Amino acid sequence: MSRTELAVWLGEELVGTLARLGRRFEMRFRRSPGAVAELTIAPNGADATWTPAFTRAWFDNLLPEGDRRTAAEVEHQVERGDTFGLLAAIGWECAGAVSVLPEGRRPASGSYEALDDRGVWGRLDALPRAFAGVDTEVRLSLSGAQEKLLLARLDGRWHLPLSGAVSTHILKPEPARYPGLAVGEAWALAVASAATLTASAEHAAPDGHRPVIIVERYDRIVTGRAVERIHQEDGRQILGLLPEQKYPRGTGPREASLVRIAAMLVARAQEPMLELRRLLEQTTTNVALLNTDAHAKNISVLRARLRTVTLSPLYGVAPTAWFLPGQTQAALPVGGKWRITEITRGHLLAEARAWGMPEPVARDVITNTLEALALGMAEADHRHPATPGAMRDAVEGQLRTLSTSDW
Repeated sequence: MSRTELAVWLGEELVGTLARLGRRFEMRFRRSPGAVAELTIAPNGADATWTPAFTRAWFDNLLPEGDRRTAAEVEHQVERGDTFGLLAAIGWECAGAVSVLPEGRRPASGSYEALDDRGVWGRLDALPRAFAGVDTEVRLSLSGAQEKLLLARLDGRWHLPLSGAVSTHILKPEPARYPGLAVGEAWALAVASAATLTASAEHAAPDGHRPVIIVERYDRIVTGRAVERIHQEDGRQILGLLPEQKYPRGTGPREASLVRIAAMLVARAQEPMLELRRLLEQTTTNVALLNTDAHAKNISVLRARLRTVTLSPLYGVAPTAWFLPGQTQAALPVGGKWRITEITRGHLLAEARAWGMPEPVARDVITNTLEALALGMAEADHRHPATPGAMRDAVEGQLRTLSTSDW
């Protein structure tokens, strides 16, 4: 394997090769003959050799976005926009079970550096000035635009994963321009957990440091010091969309949409109706909690068996319309309606019907979800007393309006 090729692993199986082509930044993925595991459920990924366009879209979505990507490129001396080069530097441990490695490396073959509380908070405080910490041996890649620190919680202690060792938690410090966001997201996830399966998260705010939300990775299973990785794909990957295409503009059927994600679940889930019910629970929850950032990147599927998938737990939930009052457009339209404060039970019902859900089933899911969210607010208030009162009141008002809206 030359410097123009990288090995692509899924768990412990070498599933293919990522090759740099002659044109600037162009790449192509080629599946290994005899590979058993599927890297993607996207129709475009069924061929033994992917097109350069689909290759770029799928692998770009393994990397951070915006300023986080720029910081990583600078830190690792990679030319701006060079996906292959950046994956060679930090793609050693990605979301799900994917590893993109240079020749001679195996997945999860790195080491851990134990951190005390001072070490953890020092690295969090260094963000965004440093990417994923301050150690050049950190080889972790997690997509998204918000600053993150990936750590492993082993034997009750925090550890920094080095050289591709597996992480178990995502720590997101609160952006200075959005005070209350960290506890707001933790509160929203606590409310959501009453209605649907969600990622587990806690909020911490020690004196002298930025507040942080600590999210346990649902694509990891920890047994003692052993960490098993579960393969996942996000909505942009399964739809073959580039990072800049995560927000649709209403221009055509090839954009991101709940209908397209639902169709993929119907095609690949072992129990399609169960997965559609969960997608409707998540969609209803996002609307009720004023989450205008529920884009395709924040919807993922987990590989249940070799060729079937399940919808991942809900994650990335915050009342973003309250933090950005000028932005009330939903990331994905629901029942043809874009403005989140104008979405009704009728729009949710129309959306579910477009997926193929029977109307009585959809009505029950919407009703039960809204009732569960109302009950979940009290427990979330108890767990997160520092939640901004005005934010909580805004969500309660949205939930009340949605629960009494027309069908």
